[in-house]
Amino acid sequence: MNNKDVRISIARKIKDARKEANLNQSQLGSRVFMDKTTICCIETGKSGVSSDRLFDFAKALNKPIIYFLSDIS
Repeated sequence: MNNKDVRISIARKIKDARKEANLNQSQLGSRVFMDKTTICCIETGKSGVSSDRLFDFAKALNKPIIYFLSDIS
């Protein structure tokens, strides 16, 4: 799996977890100190997420970090 595929896989999981938590992009952004536009870019795979930020998403979405990293090889 190349870097773009990994970014897109993580992006989909962030979006799925956000929807499961019944949050809109603005609400999630408030929890991770990002604006809605940045959340949108992350969820579409246009922007990547650093490992530090991924921990912020995991905490905000009440998911273990492995949730976002599973199925990546």
